[in-house]
Amino acid sequence: MRNQEEVEKLKRKSIYWFCENVWSKVSEYSAKSQMMLCYSSMLKMLDSYSFLRDNYFTIGQFKEKKAVEDDCPLDNIAQRGLELVVRFSITSYKCFISWISRNFIKRPRRVLSSSGKQVLNIWFIPHPNELMLSFRNLDEESKLEATLTMCSIVSCVSYTC
Repeated sequence: MRNQEEVEKLKRKSIYWFCENVWSKVSEYSAKSQMMLCYSSMLKMLDSYSFLRDNYFTIGQFKEKKAVEDDCPLDNIAQRGLELVVRFSITSYKCFISWISRNFIKRPRRVLSSSGKQVLNIWFIPHPNELMLSFRNLDEESKLEATLTMCSIVSCVSYTC
């Protein structure tokens, strides 16, 4: 540090870096609190419709242990017990494509994968504790991106309920 200008430049950079990090953390926790609000309102609404809640939604528990299958990519369709069936009707000239399940497929107990890149199960309602700890193994930029992606998914599901 030779002169006053370098010191001021360093101070400006430090203040900019600090403000950027605070903004990143505040926006991350704001999105997580918004998700908690959406999920809690969905749970209150689904209490009136227990049939829907029990048959279509999966509700997370406090400190729930995640299995390896809960984070598996969904493009492994053959390993999940699905096979593609293509039928062609000669009389109507139509092609019917469908997936047939050879066994019951357990839905993943995550909304997004731990990397935040794949949507796994939008009908899973995680515990608020899980929301606060989600994506903690990612770097700051990826964590914020995954949190905002999950927030947009949650808000869309909340509007459909």
